[in-house]
Amino acid sequence: MPSRQSSVLTLTVASVVVALAACGPPGEPAPNSRAGRAADSAYVRSVFGPTWTLATINGAAAPLGSGGRPATLEFYSGAERRVNGFAGCNQWSSTWERRSADSLVFTAPVSTRMACSDGMALEQRFLGIIEQARRIAQRDSTLTLITLAGDSARFVAR
Repeated sequence: MPSRQSSVLTLTVASVVVALAACGPPGEPAPNSRAGRAADSAYVRSVFGPTWTLATINGAAAPLGSGGRPATLEFYSGAERRVNGFAGCNQWSSTWERRSADSLVFTAPVSTRMACSDGMALEQRFLGIIEQARRIAQRDSTLTLITLAGDSARFVAR
């Protein structure tokens, strides 16, 4: 049978763990709170207003997709937090979630199912980076998505 001192220590440690778990990072509102939704909306308006056109993948010039069109993405800040664009052959869409100032996660992208003689290799690479992106960096008219593996896609505002 545990001693009274052991029980008090266990209860104290459990209380501290619960209290610390309830704390969030300073200055970051809870994502589902009114302040969190307002911060997301301001973030989207300032960072995701334009259509972003793919310029490079891993530092190399991005190839053009079907019909000579570049891959694109465009963010929307409605309740569903949608993102969509052109992937190289097909139209694509996903949802996004902002985790912190430099962290953004997408759900698995879905796309139309057209087959193209050109643009399919670009589409596979592009959608792979979208699905695995975990960091976002924005500077002036440039937006960069970075995966945990270090792959990157750099976009310019259009």
